[in-house]
Amino acid sequence: MRPLNNEIITPEMMQIKSMIIDTFVQRDAIKNEMEHWYDIIPASTSRR
Repeated sequence: MRPLNNEIITPEMMQIKSMIIDTFVQRDAIKNEMEHWYDIIPASTSRR
């Protein structure tokens, strides 16, 4: 454990924080991929 501004951060808490950050990074990558996909494929051809 290490103190951080009068808080105690356990290894488990660091792991959870890391997992949350990884989730946000993955979500942003998927969001960017979807935006790119919608930019290159017109809406009229994607809805059949």
